Amino acid sequence: MIALFDSGLGGLTVVRELFRQLPGYDTLYFGDTARLPYGSKSPEVIRRFAAQNTDFLLSKGLRLSSSLATRFRLWRRMWFASTQSMFRCSR
Repeated sequence: MIALFDSGLGGLTVVRELFRQLPGYDTLYFGDTARLPYGSKSPEVIRRFAAQNTDFLLSKGLRLSSSLATRFRLWRRMWFASTQSMFRCSR
């Protein structure tokens, strides 16, 4: 299963491309329309939303293999660290 989230309808373009390129995979899409747009939010708020959305997807039955879960935790730490640096540099 492939799971993804987005702050609105733009993520549906990604879902459509996933269906085209990976037609045999189940896909779980979460559109966080209650809190859109993300573009006007601070980096800290966006990171919190990303963590909450990920936790939500996991609570709905998304399961990760142990190796994928390890990579995911590493990615999450790296992504949050890199976005902090990116946003700090752009201010």
